[in-house]
Amino acid sequence: KMACEQIEEFKEMEGIAGVHLMAIEWENRVPEIAELAKVLPRPQVD
Repeated sequence: KMACEQIEEFKEMEGIAGVHLMAIEWENRVPEIAELAKVLPRPQVD
């Protein structure tokens, strides 16, 4: 939950175009965090 809230805050900040998710020894949680934070599917960048 904390990671998702932080990502939501980043999405509102000017100049931030994305996030890099890392979960040391919790790699299996990264897809869940990305889904809950609504960062999937990845947007197209021109």
